[in-house]
Amino acid sequence: MEKKEKLPLRPIKRIIKQVLDGQISQDGYLYLKEVLETVATDFVDNVKEEFWERNQIRKIHGLPKFKRIPSSIFKRFSVKVYKTTEDFNDGETGQTNKETVLSREAVEVA
Repeated sequence: MEKKEKLPLRPIKRIIKQVLDGQISQDGYLYLKEVLETVATDFVDNVKEEFWERNQIRKIHGLPKFKRIPSSIFKRFSVKVYKTTEDFNDGETGQTNKETVLSREAVEVA
């Protein structure tokens, strides 16, 4: 059975040319295409699993199943993939000043 192309190469080349000034080999384009296909497939598999779990919970509560995957599930997994959040709050971590860094009483916490 012939493998069906997931992503066309032309848009990937267009994106790379917009960002990079230099040239990239055909192998480079093909490698990036393969990486993007793998990431997209894994991403959608995770979204599909989360969607199934949400529908199971809705079924338990007697609610109708979702027919379409809500964007909130995609947003949730994009945060996991890129390890970013919209409302990042690191609390007191990393809040230092000249006095705390140079203090002789400063204690290193492991």
